Amino acid sequence: MSLNKFMHERNPYKNGVDFKALAAAFPAFRDVVTSDLKGNLKLDFKSAEALQVLTKCCLLKDFQLDVDIPADRLVPVLPLRLNYLLWLEDLLDLAGLKSSNENLVGADVGTGASCVFPLLGARAFGWNFVATEIDPDSVLCAVKNVARNRLEDSIKVVLVKREESIFEPVLNALGNGRVVHFTMCNPPFFEDKAGSIKPLWLERKEMRRLALGNPRSEPKNADTGMEIEKTTSGGEVDFIARMFEESRSLGGQIKIFTSMVGTKAHLVQLKKILLAGQPKAFVETQFCQGNTMRWGLAWSFCDGLNNAQASGNLGLQTKSLSCKKPERSPHPQSKHPLPPWFVPDERDFGGNVNKVAGLVERFLAEIEVNCSVHSSGPGWKSLDITSSTGKFPHVRQLRRARARQQRALEEPPCAKRRRLSETEPAAQVEMEAMDEAEIVARTRLFFTAVGEEQQQQCGNHRVQVRCSTGQTDGSARDEFSVTLFQVVQNLLRGVYDND
Repeated sequence: MSLNKFMHERNPYKNGVDFKALAAAFPAFRDVVTSDLKGNLKLDFKSAEALQVLTKCCLLKDFQLDVDIPADRLVPVLPLRLNYLLWLEDLLDLAGLKSSNENLVGADVGTGASCVFPLLGARAFGWNFVATEIDPDSVLCAVKNVARNRLEDSIKVVLVKREESIFEPVLNALGNGRVVHFTMCNPPFFEDKAGSIKPLWLERKEMRRLALGNPRSEPKNADTGMEIEKTTSGGEVDFIARMFEESRSLGGQIKIFTSMVGTKAHLVQLKKILLAGQPKAFVETQFCQGNTMRWGLAWSFCDGLNNAQASGNLGLQTKSLSCKKPERSPHPQSKHPLPPWFVPDERDFGGNVNKVAGLVERFLAEIEVNCSVHSSGPGWKSLDITSSTGKFPHVRQLRRARARQQRALEEPPCAKRRRLSETEPAAQVEMEAMDEAEIVARTRLFFTAVGEEQQQQCGNHRVQVRCSTGQTDGSARDEFSVTLFQVVQNLLRGVYDND
């Protein structure tokens, strides 16, 4: 399922890329797309050449950046890179750095041949960059990309050695004791193949997948990039831990350190490492785009940052830029929340939490999904949901099949009805097949009244709905929760009213 709806709200690709506009503007893009009978353009995302052309055309059309991406190098996923940059912009704003009169200076660790983070940061946000890279060929290409776009005054590319300090070359390149406002990094995800040992828990997880007949699906995009861009000693966990260790003594010179995380299992390990080091500020987030999810970590040892609480929905799961534990909510908090969603005010049930939750309960009962009240209180309610994951992709189909069966029982028999009823066994078999899905998933829905007096009364307020990822016996935990959440949103928007 596409996660584009959870992208940063200011990401220009939140609603997708306009292939027709690109095809009209760039002959090279026309050569890599195909058209179906309805005139819709299709791109083969498993083609490295197609991905390269798409990225280059989007950079040129939307950001006036002419970027050369060598055929054997990593092709950056543009929506993901923008999610990261927009999150950084929000962090700088929350920390009180964006409004300062001084020009913001950032460091991109491992910039790659495309130098995409500094180019986008300089062109779209007006930031200055020091970009480091260990591969001489990539450095040469990055320097040419900077010169081609006339951004030499904003971006300095530096060649470093693998065993060298991560941040010292950045500070040396700036000189004169200049302050770096933020660092960013998209580290290699994987460990070096030579001598790497797969963790026991990962081996067991893969064995369970194979035993259940549910092997990991193939990547939807082409695998691009050289080995040096995708692997490092110890993988991303060791690399980010090394960055964190170096950052402990640089609080006065670098204000905010950030990094992308490519694997959810690594995220848990890294959070333990970072929090054990007791930084003065810490934040995490999710980057959602297409069928891919990545994570972001940020920390600081700098005094005087504005630890303001993120206000509203930034389109990302952003926590406070503070290490202090938040006060306990009157209802349990989800460990893995999806972005909150507000029930439309124009719906006839108003903003009453009990009415909204009751409508969801009745709907889930209608399609025979187990739903029970976990806890409730003044202005809030939480429901536990348990179901086979096969139901939700076919909600309308399932409801209509049940409606046909109900009409067959209520209407008097006739020749026409008998002929129609011959199709009912097929519908029953179809519903039974849905009920016998191989994965049973569990999640939790939270309904909260948003208002100044939400804990004192249960009147009409704006109702916020959240959904945790819960626990699942298979590998479809996130997919089930996201699909359930989408079904609930459609219900509360009135999409199913006329079925």
